[in-house]
Amino acid sequence: MQHICDNISIYKSRNTGCWKRRKKMAFSYKPLWKLLIDNDLSKKELMKKTEISKSTMDKMYRGEFVSMEIIDRLCNYFECNVEDVIVHISNKEVED
Repeated sequence: MQHICDNISIYKSRNTGCWKRRKKMAFSYKPLWKLLIDNDLSKKELMKKTEISKSTMDKMYRGEFVSMEIIDRLCNYFECNVEDVIVHISNKEVED
């Protein structure tokens, strides 16, 4: 994947081989990574316990979109609220 700016990335589709543009979403998974540290849990262990695939975990690491089902699994596992897993970044913060 090549980054052309902080907000937009270009990637090659695995299915079609065509280059596509994708705007990054304005959410951060930093609270999730903090939860992992606080619970002394590795990403690999979390993947096993929540049945989240490696590709989905990679998407979260890159700050990309994942389904609400994944967020729900994480919240259920950690017994927490959505804001304990993801945080919204305002458009102003994204542009800076």
